[in-house]
Amino acid sequence: PGLQAGLVPGGAGASYRACPRGFSDKGLVRIDVEYHAIEGTFHTKYETGRYLLSAKRFQELLVEMLCAAGVYHEVRLNPGPPEGFTSYHNLQGWYQHSDIAEKRMKSRWASRPLKRLMYPRLGSFEVRVQFPHVRHRPRGSWPGLPHEVEVFSKLKRKVWPKVRELAEWLPPPPPAGGG
Repeated sequence: PGLQAGLVPGGAGASYRACPRGFSDKGLVRIDVEYHAIEGTFHTKYETGRYLLSAKRFQELLVEMLCAAGVYHEVRLNPGPPEGFTSYHNLQGWYQHSDIAEKRMKSRWASRPLKRLMYPRLGSFEVRVQFPHVRHRPRGSWPGLPHEVEVFSKLKRKVWPKVRELAEWLPPPPPAGGG
């Protein structure tokens, strides 16, 4: 009762959120999945459609498991470039850091090179998890884990993820009684 769940419109990619109405973003477990989304490239050994299918399947499995466990969560697919990056000359998928771009516009003698990146990255299937903001993690609330964890990186491991195994990595939440 009072649970708000479903696809969230807007943003760069599809997002699924399950939490009570009015629940603060700070209490959510947020899972971000960056996956290769550029069609017709010769940069990968796999069909580009496989990335989207795997990302959607991973999202479905996570939502099913986290909802069953009663974890308030948001699963975002290709949520966008890191904070502080803006579009680079209106080129689709290319971004530059906004601080450096502004400095470069003001001074033709900028000494640092412009930091640019492509998002989503070619051949990527990256999974990052942000745990809720808490001062001290009580016993059983994913103790010892930092606020943000990289769970899987296809770019670093150079292997395709096993989606079901990847979805099952999250330990169960603490019991409702705090025990």
